[in-house]
Amino acid sequence: KDLSGAVSVVKSKDLVAVPQGNFINALEGRAAGVTIGSSGEPGAPVAVRIRGISTFGNNDPLYIIDGVPRRGAYQNAINPNDIESIQVLKDASAASIYGARAGNGVIIITTKKGKSGEPKITYDASYGFQNPTKFIKVLNTQEWATMRFKGLKNAGVPAGATDAALYGTGATPVIPDYILPSGAKEGDPRVAPSKYNADINSPDFNLITKANKVGTDWQDELFNQAPMTQHNLSILGGSDKSKYGVSFNYYDQNGIGLHTFSKRYSFRANTEFKVKKYITVGQN
Repeated sequence: KDLSGAVSVVKSKDLVAVPQGNFINALEGRAAGVTIGSSGEPGAPVAVRIRGISTFGNNDPLYIIDGVPRRGAYQNAINPNDIESIQVLKDASAASIYGARAGNGVIIITTKKGKSGEPKITYDASYGFQNPTKFIKVLNTQEWATMRFKGLKNAGVPAGATDAALYGTGATPVIPDYILPSGAKEGDPRVAPSKYNADINSPDFNLITKANKVGTDWQDELFNQAPMTQHNLSILGGSDKSKYGVSFNYYDQNGIGLHTFSKRYSFRANTEFKVKKYITVGQN
């Protein structure tokens, strides 16, 4: 409450402006001197660096959640909609009250609590999706054959050599029907199913691999549109002698990478009761 050092404050409305599964992602671009690094994988921990890297060891800041110290692995356990505000203490004078463990900075999180008055019920939901924005240009089957054919020719490999024979002996490469046996065409007796033998120690060893003449865009196969949805319900209220807050959250995010996802169900409750004038008890 009384600090002379560098402090950044991020309010609740800024944290939920863009739906996020991890509240740390919402800090990106909203607190000067705070760098956010993420792999993009749903549910993966986010690297937070306050004013750069200061040690060869752990550079994670200290998290204080409603007065309780936590480490970075707790990031995904908090629903961003439950956060009232975040304060980032960025220099030694501001963080000194927490000792040596605050050497990488401190992130103080205050969650929402009930207030005196009529119960306030809030429900919000969101749905969206992510798309890969840019792919690397890759060669199709014919382009790869042309490049390989020219490479072998420039390297002086004879046309009858094993690699060169795969694409024929003409002036331009021809995609064969089979990669193994090298350059084989349909009807070649070597590609009869009865000739297949994967035993390398056998005198009849013969692998048969059909060519993919059309080609496969593996980037398109591995990356997809990724939907994400969340539902939030909170009930806050209280009186002069008691206050309460309850919230539920469901968050489901698919990754753009095939078979990657993050799904979270969370429940949070806090209460506060004034027993005597100077005695208050509760739980969070």
